[in-house]
Amino acid sequence: MNHWLTLPDEVDHKLEQVIARDHYDRLRSRLVALQSAPEENAVAIDAVIQALGLAQMIYKATHGLIGNNPIEAPRNGGRD
Repeated sequence: MNHWLTLPDEVDHKLEQVIARDHYDRLRSRLVALQSAPEENAVAIDAVIQALGLAQMIYKATHGLIGNNPIEAPRNGGRD
């Protein structure tokens, strides 16, 4: 399967953001494929869900958002 990086959009301007989003998209596609399989592989599905959580946090961090509640996250690296 050939997979090309998604081009930057109005939100993702840096290469690290594009790469992080691409990684998340690949994991999401993997999850859909696992869930669509004739026989469920709960261990593999759980592993991908765990990886998706981490990938989401990494993607958000490329935009300066840390944690699950960006409202409470320190801005400017805590230099406010």
